Amino acid sequence: MSLDPLSVETDRLPGFITERYIGQILGVFLIFERADKTFLVDAHAAHERVRYNELQNWASKKSISSQKLLIEEKVELLEKEVASLLEKQEQLVEYGIHFKVQSFGLAITEMPSSIKMSELPSLLKGLAELDVNDVAASIQKVIEKVLARTACRSSVMSGMRLSETQAQALWEQIRKEPQGAVCPHGRPVMVELSRTEIDKMFFRDGF
Repeated sequence: MSLDPLSVETDRLPGFITERYIGQILGVFLIFERADKTFLVDAHAAHERVRYNELQNWASKKSISSQKLLIEEKVELLEKEVASLLEKQEQLVEYGIHFKVQSFGLAITEMPSSIKMSELPSLLKGLAELDVNDVAASIQKVIEKVLARTACRSSVMSGMRLSETQAQALWEQIRKEPQGAVCPHGRPVMVELSRTEIDKMFFRDGF
């Protein structure tokens, strides 16, 4: 694996600071190095955070772009779930979700580009469960109730090996997060260790 420094945009980072990707350990942790600092990133928590942010942007209508499907996506739903979603259909269209009612549930004809196919059933079921006709209010509740779980399931899993390109791409996204950022479940995304802290672990004070 090449250890070339990451390519970054200079206007985003003071003093043109770059990090070097060292590798992946224990199936989930990514290691990056910069001068006298080492960054240990939980790949699952980091990707979960990034995915959650993307879903939040869609839910808050900061990023709404939809795509028509060449082949309709079938989502199996209970009759009461279909009835609930029909009451919200007009507002769901505003969020980029278009559907037709079928015997099995819904046939999705158009969906937001920011939503993955695998996330759609959980999202629709979450919306159907809420007794709120205001989709905007429903979606904000679904963020906490459903989207956190959805982001988790669609994120990098422990044991999944990332290529250097994938690891660097994830780092570029997670580095924009504020210090102390956590995943939707409250777990830290990244731990930063200084050279001094590492030296102390090995009783190298003064060396």
